[in-house]
Amino acid sequence: MASEVVRVIVFGAPIHIGDAFDYLMPKSLQEEVQNGADVGDLFGYLVQVNFSGKRMQGLIVEQNCRKEFKGTLKPVERIISKTPLLTRALQTQLAKCANYYASRLSEFLPYSIPARHAGAEKAYLKFKQGRAAHVENNVENNVENNAEDVGADDVNSSTEAGTETSTKNSGVANAQEHIAFHRVVLSDEAILADYSGLDGSKLPPRSNITALATLENAPKSIIALCANRLSAGQSCLVLVPSDFELNIFREHLNEYISEHFYAICSSTLTNEERYSNYLRILNGDVKMVIGTRSAALAPFLPENIFIYEDQSAHFKEQGSPYFNAREIALLHEDAQIHFFSYVPSFHTARLEALGYLDKVVPKRETLQKYRPRVKFATPQYGNTFTDEVTQNVHRALKLGKPALMLYPRNGYTNLLACANCDELALCQSCEGVLVKHFENEHLHCRTCNAEYARWHCRNCNYNVSKGVRVGVQNIAEQVGKMFPGVPITLSSAATARGRVDRIEDKAQICVSTPGAVPRSPQGFYSVGVLDAHLWGAVSSLDGTLSTLTHWFEAAAHLENNSGARLVISGNVPDRYRSALELYSPHNAILNELQDRKLHRFPPFARTLALLGTAEAMEHVLGEFESDIFEKLGPFALEETAYIRYFSTWQKKLGSTNNALQCLLIRTPMKNSPQMSAKTLSARVLAGVGRHQSDLKFILDPKEFLN
Repeated sequence: MASEVVRVIVFGAPIHIGDAFDYLMPKSLQEEVQNGADVGDLFGYLVQVNFSGKRMQGLIVEQNCRKEFKGTLKPVERIISKTPLLTRALQTQLAKCANYYASRLSEFLPYSIPARHAGAEKAYLKFKQGRAAHVENNVENNVENNAEDVGADDVNSSTEAGTETSTKNSGVANAQEHIAFHRVVLSDEAILADYSGLDGSKLPPRSNITALATLENAPKSIIALCANRLSAGQSCLVLVPSDFELNIFREHLNEYISEHFYAICSSTLTNEERYSNYLRILNGDVKMVIGTRSAALAPFLPENIFIYEDQSAHFKEQGSPYFNAREIALLHEDAQIHFFSYVPSFHTARLEALGYLDKVVPKRETLQKYRPRVKFATPQYGNTFTDEVTQNVHRALKLGKPALMLYPRNGYTNLLACANCDELALCQSCEGVLVKHFENEHLHCRTCNAEYARWHCRNCNYNVSKGVRVGVQNIAEQVGKMFPGVPITLSSAATARGRVDRIEDKAQICVSTPGAVPRSPQGFYSVGVLDAHLWGAVSSLDGTLSTLTHWFEAAAHLENNSGARLVISGNVPDRYRSALELYSPHNAILNELQDRKLHRFPPFARTLALLGTAEAMEHVLGEFESDIFEKLGPFALEETAYIRYFSTWQKKLGSTNNALQCLLIRTPMKNSPQMSAKTLSARVLAGVGRHQSDLKFILDPKEFLN
């Protein structure tokens, strides 16, 4: 057997020199993966190679690529995996994702393929061999039994009969699998009986569904729809924002689908579980995948994709290549795709306006049934708690029901000042604000996390601070004083206890931040939204969307009882008030969508945030000289939403304050391919000019995305 040349995608290769390199596959290693042919199919195997003097890993993506090459090539050092970890179809799909996000394939593969776990791989291969042997034995037994029944005088007839019987037995086995597949199968029309906009009795191929404001409705409907598709032999992918929502979905999974037919993708799984699930998905052992952001890169091509709350920032990857799970899903061109959300995102609203998505909404009679009772209360100046909020809580407690209070800020105090001269307490390193998450905690910077055990005012040197802007822990403390003897539950990701998943259906008060609301068996009898004017005060463009989403989710936590009430305390803009009173967010979203179109904001434009030194920016800006690109800035980095990078980056580069900048480059959405291509060219140019560490390229930054 002659050695052959293979092409390897090397993980971690510098972007400016590419990621595909040719290596010589030694005969001894080649024999390890023979599969009955003269040369084993090497595609997709994980290998170790020598790259610039370092041992690095990569995947084989091509064989016999240089048959007439007469030079000297480095050999592949060893084959790491015992089974392929990539298919050609998956490579094509991931390459499409990489092109969209101006990246190399080697940057996306690690997000799709988890770290190898030898034990999980060995166990899976053993299971696969055992299953293959079991199937083979069943077929042989069926043929032998049928041959005995027919008799030795008619061998040809017995063979045909055996084949026919085997097929029938296989059909029985498939029917049994179907029963385990989904225990209850309903039509789309039955599952979505409360909605209008169906295509006959079926869900349209691509749809934007405004979910009913009941906490269990959307997750249960999505799982039932998946069971419906699985029964027809189709594959499904379900994407949810975080593990909190994933747990809600998992509670409904076993009502409809056997655990053997789906796989979970989540950061909470162990490395062994992630790798084992990856192999199951890759080899077609499961037909359904459900998970958080990483599930969008699961190794299969789903025929149906369901996305829950696509506007969530959790779908945006925080590190390079900064992909968004929603956009990755939309790149599956042949899949039927369905969006479920309480409030449609600007992106799906645009796709709906373009006719790409069909609108599916609750029926009018259904809205009348589920529409919450909403009351707006205007507090006196400086007072967070209105009479309407406290009276609503008293009614719930009197009936032995739980009450919920929502506040939009984490921590104990979000803004501190000197107790003597009112000078704001700011970080000495980056000028970020100092905060306290707990009452007895040291002050620390919200931006760079620097801690101040002995803080002194830089204006008067006084060493005592006071809270200027309170957080949810402070609110919970005040609620405890207002309702003595009543159990208080605090649910917030920034607290020591963290987010609470469930509370009992009894007289108690839950104080929570948005996104951390625990579930109550019957729902909350009273829900109060405090300081309404603060909810839209965010440093990104999605203030309207995030506010409406949180408030409609708050309504979803209400008990389905005529006496249950949502009270919103504070100054509420008319567009929010109208959306809640009509129980429909569409007009508010469409009005802002028109404003975004006028000002060329996403989703009508693609935006690149270019961060770094002025010298490094100058080196790559020539790639964006075309008239299709518009430049905004540059701005001093510490004056932008990217101030979180400022302190550590400044120390690393040894730069002055004004050297670190932020430049925004945008272009109409129709020029998206050119934006991706030029961004990749600029990244390559930065690497060639040794400016790669001085620049960050963030395509579709989350501050501008929704």
